[in-house]
Amino acid sequence: MDTLKFLFIACLLLLSACAPKPSSTDAFMDSSKPLNTLKPTDEVNGKIAPTAVTSWELNGMIAGKNAHKGWSATINWLQEGPQQYQIRLLGPLGGGTLLIQKRAGIVTFTDGPKRDSSRNADQLLLKHTGIRLPVQNLYYWTRGLKAPGAVQSANYDSNHHLTSLIQSGYAIHFTDYTTINHVDLPRKIQLQGQDTSIKLVVSKWRI
Repeated sequence: MDTLKFLFIACLLLLSACAPKPSSTDAFMDSSKPLNTLKPTDEVNGKIAPTAVTSWELNGMIAGKNAHKGWSATINWLQEGPQQYQIRLLGPLGGGTLLIQKRAGIVTFTDGPKRDSSRNADQLLLKHTGIRLPVQNLYYWTRGLKAPGAVQSANYDSNHHLTSLIQSGYAIHFTDYTTINHVDLPRKIQLQGQDTSIKLVVSKWRI
């Protein structure tokens, strides 16, 4: 009996040791955690300002073109506070999955076995793919907000939604909004500038 008990315990320990451990990426993308604490006191006329949203997950399609190439990709963007994010682009330039991840001020680009790091996501993506994507400003534009810095023009509709913006060398148009948890967020965004045209269509927001 003691021998059988020993073998049973040994098997349990072996199975535990062989079980796959969650990767740092899986831990980063834990969907069980609340992304924001949205308080009723943040509401104005029944809506919460998009500035209250600092973390989110969005899924959709993104496409772009310049004088040399065009591309499109499925996008999954997980943002955890102002300084940490993970952006997956599936299928740009006919490839597999590109991952742009920022932690502790360092941006890491991963494309299969290729891996590189920098403090500037825009330059890192341009260097390895030729894609010009204003990642830092998109943290604001994606929520229908002006980014920090000079603004040449900004227009709003009767619901106080930002409809057009000229900033940082881009003309940005917000053509559709959706309401998620009492927050109005853009569903379609078009950017034109820096010799690049970009269109983002969000199919799903999670805040």
